[in-house]
Amino acid sequence: MIDTAVANALTQTVRALRLLGCRVILTGISAQVALTLTHIGIELSELDVAASPQEALQRWMDKQVQVVRNQRSNLN
Repeated sequence: MIDTAVANALTQTVRALRLLGCRVILTGISAQVALTLTHIGIELSELDVAASPQEALQRWMDKQVQVVRNQRSNLN
């Protein structure tokens, strides 16, 4: 179960981690928790959400590949 205080703590934690230079991807949100967050009015547009840890890791790996490709193209 999640309430407004927990949801606010979650978003504040994400903001703090971003200030430290972290990329945060939230995973494991159940349908019930997602509905609760929506109903209590928590803004989730600033959160990067993935369906699973595997999806989050794949996104990170794709980003790293893109960075390497950009670096190689800048060398040419």
